[in-house]
Parts: sequence; structure tokens; C-alpha cells
Amino acid sequence: MAVRAIANKPSELDRGRLGFNGVEAMSTGRPGYHATTMLKIYLYGYLNRSQSTRRLKREAHPMRAEFGVPDPLLIADSQHPQVHVPGAGPDGYSFQGTFPQGINDLGEVSGTYADVNSVYHGFVRTASGSITTFDVPTTCNTAAPAADCAFEGTFPGAINLVGMIAGTYYGEDGLPHGFWRAASGSITTFDVPRKGYLTSPVSLNDFGQITGIAYDANFVIHGLYVIPGSQE
Repeated sequence: MAVRAIANKPSELDRGRLGFNGVEAMSTGRPGYHATTMLKIYLYGYLNRSQSTRRLKREAHPMRAEFGVPDPLLIADSQHPQVHVPGAGPDGYSFQGTFPQGINDLGEVSGTYADVNSVYHGFVRTASGSITTFDVPTTCNTAAPAADCAFEGTFPGAINLVGMIAGTYYGEDGLPHGFWRAASGSITTFDVPRKGYLTSPVSLNDFGQITGIAYDANFVIHGLYVIPGSQE
């Protein structure tokens, strides 16, 4: 009965008048979880004295349908379906397969997958399971993959809250270069503007600022900090 009341009653309330933020989604950016959903989870935790988020996840998971909770919010565990990109090669001994690398607070996943030629490509997966693949254009993916393209390609890393991805790609010279991909799909490549340097982005924040490492001509490792539109 309590679960049914929690599932139904909050939907009848005026969350705006109660002081909840985010009741009306903004016209820009990506919407967060609905205020009604969050209120249901809060009430369930309060009434059942479940103050731990892990305990809430475990207890509320069977009732996610009643609460209107999307899977990524409550089931970051072994019950979540595996992420597999169609086109990924099946030979793990040749380092083929799907390799998730980053996830944001919306449950969107970025990563790389290797095809049957062991050439690597990028992908992004929405919380609902839709997968989009992409490549930084090089001769390895604009023509039939050549033998020397094996273990090269596009290697996305982190993804931020607005869907921007930072990562590394290997160009025709076989060396690492940096890129970022906007949520719209546009890709911008960049390098440390110093002769002989190799660029390898690692992560980014929700403002789009990118960090990583750079190797100089003597293979000494330096820190990398990039603001889109400039390189530092």
C-alpha cells in the first residue's frame, strides 16, 4: 500500500509550488531526472529509513516501473544489459570487441570498439540504449582498412554532461593526436603547438575543459590543459 501511495500521490502535487527546481525543463541543455521521480525516491527512503543510496538502489530497483525510474538511475550493477556495438569483432585475443571508457550523470556512455580488422572506432550510447558510431577521418576509415591500420583509429575517452567527448586518434603518421566531439556530432582535432610533441587527451569537465598528457621530442611526459578554441 505504501509503495502504491508513493507511486501515485506525488504525481498529483504541484511540485513548483512546493519549491522543487527543474519541474519545467529548460529550452537549452539536456533535461535532468523529473522532479516527481526524485520525490518518489526521497519519500520511499524517508518512510523506510533507507538513508544509503546503495540501499535505496537495491530496494527501489524492483519498483522502478511504479516509480517511473529509468534503469540507468537505479541499476548500475550486473543486471544492466551488456554494452555491445554492432560491428565489433568477436576475437578478444586480437583485442577486438567493445570498450566503454566514460559515462556521465545522464547514463550516456562513450568508448571505442575494434572491428574484425582490429581497427578502432568511437561510439556513444544513450541511456536508452541507442548507439552512434563515429570516426575521426583518416585513411584508415575513409578507404578500405590497410594492414598497417590495425590497432589504430579513434579512441574516445570521457564524456561530459552536455555530451561532449574528448579522446585520441591515430593519424596517417601513426602518432596520437587529440580531438573533441560535440553532442551534435561535429569533430575538432588538435595538437600541442610545439614541434615533436604527441598529444593524448584523457578527460574533460562539464565546461569542456580538457586535460591529458603530452610527450615531447625526448619522450618526456608533460601535462596537457586545453580550452576549446585554444591550446595550452
